[in-house]
Amino acid sequence: MAQFKTSTSQEIRQSQINSLLHHGLAIRELRRNVEFEITVSNALSNDSNRGLSGTNLYIYVILPPNFPEMPPTITVKPIIGHAWVNSQTGQISGHDKLTRWNLHVNLGKLLKEISQEFQIRKPKLVENVYRPSIPPSYSANPLRAMVSSPPMPTSQHIPPITKTMTPDVNREGEEFTPPLPITVIQEFPGFEIKTLQELEVMLNDEVIFEEYFQNIPSIKATLNLRKELKAVNYAAAERNLKKEEEINELKKAVNEKLKEMKIHKELLDSQLVSYQNEIVRFSSEYIVGLLQSAAAESEELAQPLEASYKNKNMDLDDFLKQYRAVRKVYHLRAAKLEKISNDPSIVKK
Repeated sequence: MAQFKTSTSQEIRQSQINSLLHHGLAIRELRRNVEFEITVSNALSNDSNRGLSGTNLYIYVILPPNFPEMPPTITVKPIIGHAWVNSQTGQISGHDKLTRWNLHVNLGKLLKEISQEFQIRKPKLVENVYRPSIPPSYSANPLRAMVSSPPMPTSQHIPPITKTMTPDVNREGEEFTPPLPITVIQEFPGFEIKTLQELEVMLNDEVIFEEYFQNIPSIKATLNLRKELKAVNYAAAERNLKKEEEINELKKAVNEKLKEMKIHKELLDSQLVSYQNEIVRFSSEYIVGLLQSAAAESEELAQPLEASYKNKNMDLDDFLKQYRAVRKVYHLRAAKLEKISNDPSIVKK
C-alpha cells in the first residue's frame, strides 16, 4: 500500500509540473523538476519618482521534496508592495489556493492567476530594493543561459543558478561582476578568471569553445578512458584474429573426432544388443524354459508310437525299441527339471 501511495504522489507531482506548460506562461526551468522562473511582463505600476513603468517581475517557484502534499514556495523579485506578497522576503502566500493548498490545486493555473493579478493590479516596488534589468530570451546553450540570465540582488536569497555574470553597478557607481556559483566553477574550471567578453568570444567561436571543452578535466578523463578501452578492444581483436587459423584447425580436428565417435557408437550399440541377447540366452529362466519345452516335446513323441502299435502298424520289437528311446529322453529331462525345482541355484552357478 505504501509503495502504491508513493507512485501516485510522483504521478501527481509530474502532472502538476506538466500543467506549467498549458497556461501560456513565460517559464524557464532552473533546476529540473524542482525550480522554475516565470517572467511577468509589464507588471509594475507607474512610479512618478522613478519612471519604471513596464518593468518586468520574476516569479520563482520551488517544489519541495514532499510536493504535492506540501505547497510550493513562490517568491517574486524584485520585492513589491502587494496584499499577497511578504514585503520583507518577497514570498507570495496571500492567494487563497496557497492558504488552502491540497493535491487538487492546479499549479499552472495558480501561477497564471498570480501573473494576471500582477498585470491587472500593477504593484509598486518596495523602497530601497534592487531592480533587475529585462532578461533576454532564454537560450538553449546552458553556458549562454548562465551568462544571459537577469542579474539578481546578492542581498536576497536566490538559487545559485540564477546568479549571472552580467555587469552590475555597486554603490560607488563602479561596474563589477558577481562571483560565479561553486557548482559552475567546479564543472567549468577557469571561468572564475575570465571576463564577460572572453566568455562571449568562447561561446561564439566553436573552435575556441571546443578547445576549452576538450581540456575540461572530467571530459579529458572520459576521453582518455574511451581511448584506453578502444586500445584494449583493438588488441583483443588482433589476438583473436591471429588465432583464427589455429581455431579452424581445431574445428576440423573436432569434426573428425565426431565422425570417429559416431562410428564407434554404432559399433558399441550393436555389441550391446548382442550382449543383451547372450544374457537372455544364458539366464536361468531361459534354460529352464528350454528344458521344459524339450520335455514336453519328448512326451508328445511317444503318443504317435502308441497309436501305431495299437493300430497294428508296428510290430512289438520296433515299438519297444523306439518307445524306450523316446521315454528315456523324456525321463532324463523330467529328472533334470525336478532337480532344478528342488535346487534353483544349479542353473545360476
